[in-house]
Amino acid sequence: MQDNMDIYDGNTGNVYSGTRVETTTKTQRSERVVVEGAMFAAKTYGLMSGGLIVSFVVAILTSLFFPAALFDFEFYMTVIIGELVVAMVFSFAFRKLSPFAAGALFFTYSILTGFTLAVFMLSFGFKTFYLAFGITGSMFLALTIVGFVTKKDVSRLGPTISVMLIALLIASVLAFIIGGVFEMLVCAAGVLIFGLVTVYDTKKVRMFANLAMAENDANKFVVYSAMQLYLDYINILLYMIRLLGIVNNRRS
Repeated sequence: MQDNMDIYDGNTGNVYSGTRVETTTKTQRSERVVVEGAMFAAKTYGLMSGGLIVSFVVAILTSLFFPAALFDFEFYMTVIIGELVVAMVFSFAFRKLSPFAAGALFFTYSILTGFTLAVFMLSFGFKTFYLAFGITGSMFLALTIVGFVTKKDVSRLGPTISVMLIALLIASVLAFIIGGVFEMLVCAAGVLIFGLVTVYDTKKVRMFANLAMAENDANKFVVYSAMQLYLDYINILLYMIRLLGIVNNRRS
């Protein structure tokens, strides 16, 4: 039998049931989780958008004013190595990083990615780039909505997605060698696979929000979550640019 102790409020002179107080506390706690989760998601997508803006500004400015530098082998290799180093530090040392350091690495990666986007912009043309950007933005928005709305548990897809990404990496290397229809199929597969990863990472935003509240370190987990979604967007965009470029070449 449950013992419901009445609680006397000395300020108001009212007497409240213990069960009522407990229920109210649970409700307030649930509301707090919902509010903080929404704030975490808003900060995550705001930071991701900021990273994308930085990348696109760097890409446009570089392609307009410093196009020759993009096709300098030493410069481009420095950019690629820089991206790999930043990604490795971000992944393996994340727990030890301060929120400021994590944010600095995120925007450093965004700047370096801007140079890569500039190469694609000049190689495939501004028209193809902007079309791919529009399609990717619409696709990413739709996938984000699906990720937030769907109630299906996609956490089990983690190992499957890892295998698919490894297979995609190998296929992408072969596509540069083989080219033709095979490259077009690999690009289409890349768009679909990273679309699935986007839904998966969108569902993880809520998990990161809960983890951030548990560890009382929301800002750092915002950066980590934003980085995951940023990479999803960039990878979809790059595969989309290549896919549209191949289609245009086959038509002409």
